[in-house]
Amino acid sequence: MSSILKALKKLEEEKSARTPDALKIDTEILRGGSSSRFPYRNVTLLAVLFFICGSLFTYLYVKRGANPAGTAAPNVTSPERTIPPRAAVTEDPVKVVPADRPRRQAQDAPVPVSVAVPHAKPPKHTRAAMPATAGQAKPGAVAPPVVTVPPAPSKRIPTLRVDGIAYHFGSADSLAVVNGNTVFVGATVEGVKVEDIGKDHIRFSYGGEKFDVPLGKSN
Repeated sequence: MSSILKALKKLEEEKSARTPDALKIDTEILRGGSSSRFPYRNVTLLAVLFFICGSLFTYLYVKRGANPAGTAAPNVTSPERTIPPRAAVTEDPVKVVPADRPRRQAQDAPVPVSVAVPHAKPPKHTRAAMPATAGQAKPGAVAPPVVTVPPAPSKRIPTLRVDGIAYHFGSADSLAVVNGNTVFVGATVEGVKVEDIGKDHIRFSYGGEKFDVPLGKSN
């Protein structure tokens, strides 16, 4: 508040210093009749100052009412804990065993006697007399001479060369040229029978054995 009053006083002094002396006389003469009138600028300034002062006063009052300085926080007394009395612990009397007793028991204990057990001998396996087989020769007997039979001579297949094949759809209509002779299925060449005529080979049979000869080659 004192700072506000000082500011107002300083403002009045500056204003009075600016006005000339002639106007001061007129103002002194007219002050008696119009002392209650103030300039519009001064009224506005005073209204602003009063508003600021009222706001500060209201703020301080509300703050003091929310947290008054004289009120102290209530002392909260914590409830006392009731400690139950401890139950009396009864300790069992410890039996004292003399130290010489285990030694006496160890001396009185019977000492195990180890007895050597005789090892049983395994039974001897007797070889059974094996009868002489018929194939084994008796000692002193003369073995008969072995007769070797010469193997039968294998039949030699005659040489066949396929020179050309005229293949048709169906084996009966196909023809071939073997060793310069025209043959068909079922024909015989050099004792060899023609079994089948294919596109690029001919199948023959001789002595129950079947074999193929490609086109342009021989067996």
